[in-house]
Amino acid sequence: RGKIIEWDESNKPLRMAGTHIDITKQKLVESQLCKAKEAAEAASIMKSQFLANMSHEIRTPMNGILGFLDLLTRSPLSIEQTEYVKSAKSASEILLYLLNDILDFSKIEAGKLVMESITFSLHDVIRDAVNLLIPKALEKHLTLQINIHPDVPSQVVGDPSRIKQVLQNLVSNAIKFTASGEISVSVYVLTQSVQTVCLKFEIQDTGIGISEKDMENLFKPFIQADASTTRNYGGTGLGLAISKELVKKMGGEIGVSSVLHKGSLFYFTLELNLSD
Repeated sequence: RGKIIEWDESNKPLRMAGTHIDITKQKLVESQLCKAKEAAEAASIMKSQFLANMSHEIRTPMNGILGFLDLLTRSPLSIEQTEYVKSAKSASEILLYLLNDILDFSKIEAGKLVMESITFSLHDVIRDAVNLLIPKALEKHLTLQINIHPDVPSQVVGDPSRIKQVLQNLVSNAIKFTASGEISVSVYVLTQSVQTVCLKFEIQDTGIGISEKDMENLFKPFIQADASTTRNYGGTGLGLAISKELVKKMGGEIGVSSVLHKGSLFYFTLELNLSD
């Protein structure tokens, strides 16, 4: 830093005083930190890309195990053997569910997630997503219902598998955190034009609810409401993070409103093209 302390008659500077600090070490440290950050980011991307590339190879043997276990349940077994097979199948399904979450999140991080744009029946996708989870709801004696508003168009253009995945994540969460009562899936039109329709999907439950403090971190990866949630209910804490990214990639928004111990309402909006 310098300061002019003497001027001549024509107001030109003659003398200046100041201090000089050698920041060579500081700049060296900054450079090293920058290189370390870049290396860490590159390693993270490589890890995500590796998992994304391995997605099919990892899922295939798990699906094979489940297939053989299913065949085994249809063969003559003793009562004890049947229970063993059921336990093995249940554990395999949980493992596949966890693998799917981790691999999907890796695909999103690696930028390898490709969205489809095809014509499909929205009503069928909603019903299929919910119907797959009916057995889980029945195990807990929960009422599971679908409410599709009459104005909701049947044929739309978008990615049916990703919409189905988001619905399954949210409904599965609702079942997981609801001990008694009901879960409803509602779909209605927000706005509609000649070519597009903006829809709102709502998944409401009568479960344990979420505090305001916990809602702030709810859609972050590997986060659940608190440590006891993981112990009591399991899961990776990736379902909501994946749902948020999928909805975002489809051009929509996702959110939640909740009252602790009284239930939660998860919702997301999507603007879809109408089919010709």
